[in-house]
Amino acid sequence: PEYKLQPKGYRLPLPRIRRALEADDANDNGTTDETPTDVRQALESHDRILINLPRTYPDQSLAWVISGDLLTKEINNKQAVPIVIDGEAIRGRQSTFAAISSVDLSSVQSMGGTQLVLIVENLPFSSKHRLETILAEVENYPEAKFVFVARGDRDLITESDFTSRSAALSYEPCPISFFEIAHFIQKNFEMSGSEAEVVALRLRDTFNRFNLDSHPTYFAGIPKQTLSALLQANRRSELIQLAVDGFLTFLVAGDRADVALSRSTRARFLRKLVVEMHVEKRSFDQAALIAFTREFAERHDFDIDPLAFISGFVDQGIMHFETEQTYISLPFIEAYLLASELSTNPAQADRYFDISDAMFD
Repeated sequence: PEYKLQPKGYRLPLPRIRRALEADDANDNGTTDETPTDVRQALESHDRILINLPRTYPDQSLAWVISGDLLTKEINNKQAVPIVIDGEAIRGRQSTFAAISSVDLSSVQSMGGTQLVLIVENLPFSSKHRLETILAEVENYPEAKFVFVARGDRDLITESDFTSRSAALSYEPCPISFFEIAHFIQKNFEMSGSEAEVVALRLRDTFNRFNLDSHPTYFAGIPKQTLSALLQANRRSELIQLAVDGFLTFLVAGDRADVALSRSTRARFLRKLVVEMHVEKRSFDQAALIAFTREFAERHDFDIDPLAFISGFVDQGIMHFETEQTYISLPFIEAYLLASELSTNPAQADRYFDISDAMFD
């Protein structure tokens, strides 16, 4: 997702982070420090941190939100100068941080009163060669602070030994604090402190009720009318349907294929897929998913490229592949579409809602 900066100091709320401690990281009293902290505070104590986002984290712009926040902060009494580096752009020894960012990083690093902060996102853990290039580049900036933003399997990150070699401490994101949400609403909707706290409380309760963490771009450019509609909606299905339709609308809007399928058609495809996965107990690798997509297209006479059609869901963070298997990335989308399909098919619903099955949730 993209967001536009608005006037009057518009700033997205930033989630806090918590140490992702291993079993041997316990303190002397046998406990672990899991107190949430700000990114800035973590950088004041440590030179290099790694924030590991879960695969289902829908915010694609967290590195830029962190960068925007650090621009307004000081680190150890020095003005922070954050630079975002796309790890996917690292292709070889010629792909230096300075070349990718188009900034003279050495000059920034040597400038008095500033603290260079390099935020490296999209770490290519699947490529040992490219990780080696990133580690070599890190050593070229000994005075800089580093924030590595990773997304994916924690075991894969551990196996790559990137954390130990980069000397980075591992963190995981926490929900946005009540204070941050209230401050955001007060500043951007010109509310009083007490009014903003009431709205922030209702928003936080909404996120908690649906077991969803709040993410920065959930708040990007949100108009008062939308905020009012969200707060006044009193049915769970209305809120979740709004979210599902929103994700699929983004997918349709970004589709550049010759045959553009509608939002309802894509929802129908996903409903059939989740029924196969949860009622028929089928698993899909990429080849099986392409075959399923081709069969769906032929049945409805859609002249589409199955691989490109699937890539649209992957690019929008709705679907991903892990250990060569297909997964729906956002649980509420999967649950809502499964429920809507089963509500129209009593026979399948009877098979699914089998409380005598030990594996039934």
